[in-house]
Amino acid sequence: MSAGAVELIRSIRQQQPDLSVIMSIQPHPEGGVVTAVTVLGLPSNRYPVTREGDYGDEYMLSVHGPDQRDPKASLSVTRYHDDNVVAALQTALDYIVARSGSAQ
Repeated sequence: MSAGAVELIRSIRQQQPDLSVIMSIQPHPEGGVVTAVTVLGLPSNRYPVTREGDYGDEYMLSVHGPDQRDPKASLSVTRYHDDNVVAALQTALDYIVARSGSAQ
């Protein structure tokens, strides 16, 4: 994992120490790869359900939750056309910081 990715994960977790960050890079059915970053444990009162972007865009960002199993929200950033984990992590961090009102 690159030093940039590690620093972004640390920055995300500094927003709230009990957040979990999950990353994956998977084969795309049409060739290439899909990159996904998911942040678990966000306070659902500050991160309402939303979706930004679509398959053809640079990325798609979505927030889910809460549900019966988990009272917290989950943020997912999916990049359908490259393996740029750092860009996905940066998008997640930018969204979290913007919603929390804190500055990095």
